[in-house]
Amino acid sequence: MLDLWSIFDFLMPGYLGGAREFHDHYEVPIPRDRNAAVQARLARRLRPFLLRRLKREVATDLPENRIGQKRMVTSYKLISRGTVEEKILNQQNRKRASLQLVLGGEEQFAESLSWDEMLELIA
Repeated sequence: MLDLWSIFDFLMPGYLGGAREFHDHYEVPIPRDRNAAVQARLARRLRPFLLRRLKREVATDLPENRIGQKRMVTSYKLISRGTVEEKILNQQNRKRASLQLVLGGEEQFAESLSWDEMLELIA
């Protein structure tokens, strides 16, 4: 369960409290005491960020179940803004824009440069 806290703390620091607080409020009571009220409280906090979709809605070309599988499969997807991928893409775009400003719009020249050559231009 600490993995769940870690993901949320990276995306939204403090949303589930600190690691110790999460451990005391959720990680211990849910598995040890099988506390349904605590589990429901955690589910309410997470529900706005989870998208529940059935396999038949997402992958219509696949069979409903695997061969020999008897029960339905449910898929969950975490939805959030400001993910690591978005931050990386934004950083790349900012760097690309900076390079274009330095080179004065010579796109072909800029695209042919290696990373080391770009660093030499800026240094």
